[in-house]
Amino acid sequence: MSMALSPPWFAYMEFAVGSSFAAITVGQTDLVTLFDFKGKTLGNIRVEMKTRAITDEDVDRELENMPSPFLALVRGNREALTPEENYPSILSLLVDDEDRIWVTGPNLTEGKPYQVAVYDRAYKMLKQGTIPEAPAVVSKSHAYFLQDDADGDIILKRCPLTL
Repeated sequence: MSMALSPPWFAYMEFAVGSSFAAITVGQTDLVTLFDFKGKTLGNIRVEMKTRAITDEDVDRELENMPSPFLALVRGNREALTPEENYPSILSLLVDDEDRIWVTGPNLTEGKPYQVAVYDRAYKMLKQGTIPEAPAVVSKSHAYFLQDDADGDIILKRCPLTL
């Protein structure tokens, strides 16, 4: 999707909820921590995702797509848009209907697929590869992506998955 209130490299908390746990990552880290619903730490997954530098083209694209009220806040202060040199290694977390943890990392080249790794509850990596977009939802057999169509409307796209 092209419209966001903050650039995709701003590191913030990502979390996903499974049937008996929550997976959480915060900031520029490669660590996903699993908690039970009473707050007890169950364990950690160290994610091995490559990252890439934030380029001038990335900043220009975000400025082009930024809603005008927010654009006024950062105009003339490009440094405000790049507090870090690199994209975070974890962009999103999802848990599917089989409690597998999906970790999406940045695309290494603009316009190319995003990195993805899938883990089980025992912290074992089941599969690593690429996916066309950062998914909005994953299920046992499909990923769902939000995309802009030619008219600028948001559409939901369904893509089959194999593990």
